[in-house]
Amino acid sequence: MAAACSGTLAWVARGRTHAEIRLQETSGAMEGMAVSLQQEARDLKTMAQAKASVVSMVSRELRPPLTAARSGIRMMETSGGLRQDQLEYLARAVRNLDRLVRVLDNLVDQEALAEGNLTFELRPLQLASALQEAMVLVQPLAE
Repeated sequence: MAAACSGTLAWVARGRTHAEIRLQETSGAMEGMAVSLQQEARDLKTMAQAKASVVSMVSRELRPPLTAARSGIRMMETSGGLRQDQLEYLARAVRNLDRLVRVLDNLVDQEALAEGNLTFELRPLQLASALQEAMVLVQPLAE
């Protein structure tokens, strides 16, 4: 009789119910999904490590030239013989360099925060002074 039966009936004839067969099929599919999820987790960990490496490298490589540029500009400001408009351009350049350093600091801080190595402290922002600084930075572009 087993030879004339369908595959499902052959399994039932061997003492397994249809529900048991479906459970085994579902279990196999879940094992495949678990393997896939484990691979995804490994891939995400690898990408996170690569990102951390890039952030570290960018910070390490950009800080020295930014610091040197800032120091050179400060020396020019104090050397004397510059007109007021030239001093204002130099001051603006220093502010922009400081902004770039803050961007690097933020990248490093975000990476540390993502890794759980940094606590986040909220504090009030002086909106008027932040807006004034932004206006000073973009004013030359508007002119």
